[in-house]
Amino acid sequence: MILKSKTPSLPFPSDIKCVVINLEYVNCTWDEDGLPQENYTLRSRYDSGPETECQTYLKVNDVNVGCRVSYSEEKLNRFSPLHAWLYSANGSVVAEHHRNLINMVKLDPPYNLTVEMKSPELYLYWNSSNRTKAMCKTSQVRYKINHKNWQLQSKSTERNSFSLPVPDGQSRYEFQVRVKMSYTCGKSEIWSAWSESVCWGSMKNINCTDTKEVTNFSDLFRIVQFLFQVNCDFWNILWFS
Repeated sequence: MILKSKTPSLPFPSDIKCVVINLEYVNCTWDEDGLPQENYTLRSRYDSGPETECQTYLKVNDVNVGCRVSYSEEKLNRFSPLHAWLYSANGSVVAEHHRNLINMVKLDPPYNLTVEMKSPELYLYWNSSNRTKAMCKTSQVRYKINHKNWQLQSKSTERNSFSLPVPDGQSRYEFQVRVKMSYTCGKSEIWSAWSESVCWGSMKNINCTDTKEVTNFSDLFRIVQFLFQVNCDFWNILWFS
């Protein structure tokens, strides 16, 4: 797997960071401090499993910067320490990892966001990773009105909907959702990325990328006011000419 370069080369890695991705596999990376100057190799094992060499390396500019390590949720691998060793070309160990991954799980972002008006409330619905039960997920919603600052809502477990009381039908609303593992099933420190946005305005769903749509009443009022002034000026010119 090829990744993009993000930092200058450094002599050697100082740490190995391992994260469980959507309860499907583990990404172990060692380029947080910069791009390594040589191709290191990784060997790893769980407490109950054999030690193996990496089968799939993550690369930047043809340099190994990480490894995709196998993972099993059935075996609850995240509750067992993952041991990993990073070797240089001469066989010496330059970095190690010895910890369980219970709080290092990153779920995929929520998807299929939809908005529905059920007077007098505006309802937001979404789907999230099916790799774990609803009781194992904590979600958080944020929204903004008329392109202003995001308003972050309180966290909630076992939820795939959110309601906003008495929305202004002339304003533009934009919503996003993120999710992470809850304390019920082993609380993670890591949130998913924010979902793609879904937008609502003028009493209907709208395209979030459509900047031409007028959804703010004050903007509409200014346009009407301008057209009225132009009309008055036109008739004044005709009257006095």
